[in-house]
Amino acid sequence: MRRIVAVTVVAALASLACGGRAGGLPTRPVAEPGPEVMVIVAARDLYQGVPITEEDIYAIQIAVDYLPEGVFLSPEHVVDRVPTTRILANELVRYELLSAPEVGSGPSDIVPAGMRVVEVPTHGAVLRGGAYVDTWVTPDGQPPCTILQAVFVVALDGELVGPDRASSRAGLLVSEDQALELGAAARQPSFRLTTRQEQDTVFHEELVCSS
Repeated sequence: MRRIVAVTVVAALASLACGGRAGGLPTRPVAEPGPEVMVIVAARDLYQGVPITEEDIYAIQIAVDYLPEGVFLSPEHVVDRVPTTRILANELVRYELLSAPEVGSGPSDIVPAGMRVVEVPTHGAVLRGGAYVDTWVTPDGQPPCTILQAVFVVALDGELVGPDRASSRAGLLVSEDQALELGAAARQPSFRLTTRQEQDTVFHEELVCSS
């Protein structure tokens, strides 16, 4: 493990001075800390579809009485697993956030229920797995406008990737309804992708194509 941070989660009342009374209220004995275990936490934002490395996680100590369900107690059970959704820095890594251990590392292996991965041409755009992009078209006689905004990039050229690189096709994670709309837009010659800054998912209504 890269680092271990000891954090004890215990609910206890502080003992009061002055003969065990304060403001006329009786005090109760301070609860003794129970047994503790180490649980795995994200060291940084972990992106959907990008396998977890040992540097991506650390451990904290939690009292067994306060242990949430579905957490991991060993890094061996987390490293090389693939998140099915974004995991924020310092968030507990839970079972339901990761693909099953036997699942592969292709885009279709990490798609949440009700979602689709649609491959679209990049036209040479430099992208990275885990980025957010806007999808654009230019209707005849009109300025460019967006079809979908802040769409998550799952894969490049059919592979789950992290670093920036040029590619010919990108796999975008969308809903079932958005998949039809995106597929139709991607067939237009003017279709283009633009990347957003990290964590920028703001919707700009004024950029949406008019129906």
